[in-house]
Amino acid sequence: MPGISINLSNANKPYGLLFTWLLLLLFSGQTFAWYDNTWHYRIPINVPAGSSVNSTIKVDVDFAAQLTTLGVTGSFDINSPRIVRSDDLSLATNQEYTDAIYAGGTDSTANNRGEIRFILQDAGATTYYLYFDTVANGPKATNSQSKINGNFEADITGTVTPNSWAAASRSDANMDLQIRPAETVSVSDTSSGTLPATVNTNGNPSTGKYSYLLGFRSKSDATAASNTNASITRTIKIPATNPGNLTIKIKPEGWDSGKNKDLSNYDFLQVRLLDASNSNLLLVVVGPSLNNYATCPFSPNHNTSPATNSASGYGPYNYWDNGTGSNNHTLVMTSTFNRGSEPWISCSAGLATVAGKTVKLEIRMDVTNEYRSWFLLDDLEWSVTSASLGTPQTVPVVAPPATGFNAFETATAANSISGVLKTKIAGTAFNFDVVALTSSPATVLTSFTGTVKVELVNGRGASCTTNTAIQTVTAGYTFTAPEQGRHTFSGVSQAQAYPDALVRISYPASAPTVVVCSTDHFAIRPASFVAAASDANWVSAGTTRSLNATLASATPTHKAAQPFTLVATAYNSLGAVTSGYNGTPSANFNSCVLPASGCVGGAFNAGTFVVNNGVATSITAQYSEVGVINATIKDSDFAIIDASDGSTLSERTITSPIFTIGRFVPDHFDVTINMPVFAPSCNTFTYIGQPIKFATAPEASISAKNNSGVVTQNYTGSLWKINPSDTTYGITPSYSEAAQPLTVLNTSLPTTIDNGDGTGRLNFADTTSNILAITRSAPINEFNAEIALSFILQDTDAVQVANINGGAGVNPVGFGAATVGNGISFTGGNKAQRWGRLALGNAYGSELVALSVPLFTEYFNGSSFISNTSDNCTALTLSSQLALSNPLTNSGATKAGNAVMTIAPAGTSQASLVNATLLNGVAGLSFSAPGAGNTGYIDISGNFASMPWLLFDWDNNGVQDNSPTAKATFGIYKGNSKQIYLREVY
Repeated sequence: MPGISINLSNANKPYGLLFTWLLLLLFSGQTFAWYDNTWHYRIPINVPAGSSVNSTIKVDVDFAAQLTTLGVTGSFDINSPRIVRSDDLSLATNQEYTDAIYAGGTDSTANNRGEIRFILQDAGATTYYLYFDTVANGPKATNSQSKINGNFEADITGTVTPNSWAAASRSDANMDLQIRPAETVSVSDTSSGTLPATVNTNGNPSTGKYSYLLGFRSKSDATAASNTNASITRTIKIPATNPGNLTIKIKPEGWDSGKNKDLSNYDFLQVRLLDASNSNLLLVVVGPSLNNYATCPFSPNHNTSPATNSASGYGPYNYWDNGTGSNNHTLVMTSTFNRGSEPWISCSAGLATVAGKTVKLEIRMDVTNEYRSWFLLDDLEWSVTSASLGTPQTVPVVAPPATGFNAFETATAANSISGVLKTKIAGTAFNFDVVALTSSPATVLTSFTGTVKVELVNGRGASCTTNTAIQTVTAGYTFTAPEQGRHTFSGVSQAQAYPDALVRISYPASAPTVVVCSTDHFAIRPASFVAAASDANWVSAGTTRSLNATLASATPTHKAAQPFTLVATAYNSLGAVTSGYNGTPSANFNSCVLPASGCVGGAFNAGTFVVNNGVATSITAQYSEVGVINATIKDSDFAIIDASDGSTLSERTITSPIFTIGRFVPDHFDVTINMPVFAPSCNTFTYIGQPIKFATAPEASISAKNNSGVVTQNYTGSLWKINPSDTTYGITPSYSEAAQPLTVLNTSLPTTIDNGDGTGRLNFADTTSNILAITRSAPINEFNAEIALSFILQDTDAVQVANINGGAGVNPVGFGAATVGNGISFTGGNKAQRWGRLALGNAYGSELVALSVPLFTEYFNGSSFISNTSDNCTALTLSSQLALSNPLTNSGATKAGNAVMTIAPAGTSQASLVNATLLNGVAGLSFSAPGAGNTGYIDISGNFASMPWLLFDWDNNGVQDNSPTAKATFGIYKGNSKQIYLREVY
């Protein structure tokens, strides 16, 4: 049928395969389909009747021999093997080719033969296909299907979690848990007690290049606690019928021991199947509980007593259960288990009890602190079913030959029939080559001079012919003879972004009979992001306010660890939004802007982006610290389709210019306040109106924290915003008393201390300054002072307190409370406040003896004034506080200066004093005897204005502002009594 061409490039699509198969039948007379015509050879794998789904199929294949059978020369492509299910449409989900194992043993690599394994997905007698190819037919990508990896060959040295295994864990970082190659390792255990303490261990795998190491080999287990363990796990499905066995090769090595049935002591290995849903134990394959040490040793030594010179036991390297001085085995072990030997041992268990179940396979090593022991693991397999290979086949040849096309980078080598298309940038012109091909064999059709239509199409579609067109590069271009079947299309520009695109070539340009797409997919990514941060308010995400401050005083502010909005808009290189961008960007902390030095970088979480028409928005972004930061937004996965075609990470990555986010402030303050103490003015009491000082000054410790309760360490320096003197957000101490007004004497603002790490202090006073006094008015009864100090804690950004002394608390912050029993304490608990006065009494006496004049303090008890016998602290300076007038007279003669005022405590010697401290409330004022004939009186006037808390309304004018007065009378009648002086002499 001349003029008919066949497109095989999308034969990996299910309906494309069916269409291809029908065409093959029509044109070539072949009686079978072909999974992918880019693979040139296949071998039927005949699975026998009775085979169950989830069985493991294992066959050995000599590809060199198969190619010889086909009469093909060329180098086998080690990446090419693919297992295709019996429908010849889909790949087996779990499959692998192992080059280093053949016929059940280790085999040289790169010798064109190896072992094929796959998990059966179709029950009963069926045929699977092993597709393979030579390097000359175009290199094939590495098989991306999930591995079975029971032989640990799908890994490299040092891998902790093997390929296709779920997890690996260890409770001690010193435990070995990794893939190991063939190796000889010298291992010592100085605690072994008997020889050999050092051995050269054989680390060869059972088969292949690698095995898995579990236990303590490279480091001592001397520090391991009891029940130290390490394990690897994976999930497997057991066939519902004919489940067969699970087998694993183990190599026990070391000095320590185990004991049958003992799962709490010693060192031992367990291989178990657990219920995948609840981890309940289903089956044990290896372990002490099986009581089968003789056939499946679960520990290097079996004797649990220490080794001696005449008896084996734990200590000597792999002593097994040998009797003293011999190679005999008391547990009837085989002859290969001689002392010191390191055999690979096959342990197996039937799977009938777990048939049809999905189970978790766990391999676990338990270690008790004593000696080193470890295991090598290899060749794990389960439910193995034998299969046979059929006769190899070659890709069907389509007749007559069809013309095809491909597209790739312009730099692709001459005469190439395939190549890659690297990542392109939206809005930026790019070039690519289109090449005309013959199909059998596939070569460049250098004589092609036809006219083609070239388009860019969305690569995410059902087939090349139906994929949505992105743009037409040319509606018709005619190749010229000098181009030799290859033309460069230059200056191609696509303004929109696509994660998956193809070049589609149609021939002829009008009414095409051949429609083919490039074999390589490529991405057209945005040129860059434009990123910005915003919020609705300082605790909520939104777009009301831009968060791009750069100065320590700039606004708006946002609370640390509270959500804000990040927006990344994808643009092409022409400055237009690429609405086709639908990726998942990430945000990265770049550097600190504020503080400029000493910055502690916080945790920057971009949250979850939602993309709409090229705009990615996250309303869950957070930053944990205080200050201003620089960030970038990137997407390295939008063009992930080009990850393996030579496009560099930089070429594939969309990024934004560095942008500023800030200013972040603390979410709140946590405050811890001390327990200040007042000092009573007079030890056990204080006069009302008398100044009070602190014995222990008030202090508040402040921690600036984010919304997660973590200290924001950058809240310091210019970002420390607690300023007591600020006119709007200053911190003014406020004193109050439960029932009485106060007179505040010290209005100083608190001092601040910035600790430089997000914490600091407020000091409100010292212990040397007068702070306050109870306001003095009319006399009142004695009461206990309940004084409180409070303040409003907020910084100049309006950040406020949220926790006080470890519990929730808000402004005002208070030291004590102005309620009964809750005020700030006084030293010794002496809160008593007494309304007091200083009193003078008139005195009468003989001019021949000294005259005591009452000078004392009193306080009001609610009904009257009584002596304040507790006053042992009021200090007087009588030389300036008392004034004398009206000199003594006698018979009309003035006798001035004969009377001398003396002050002394009662009962002490008379001495001329100018200062006195009251004792039990009494000053001990006395005048000396003026002498015979010197009679009269002296007026005494007090001047205690410097002690207003002891003044009184002596003149009854309603004002408590008078000092006391008195008369001292010598030799004159004191009133109605005619008696001048009485003295009793005995």
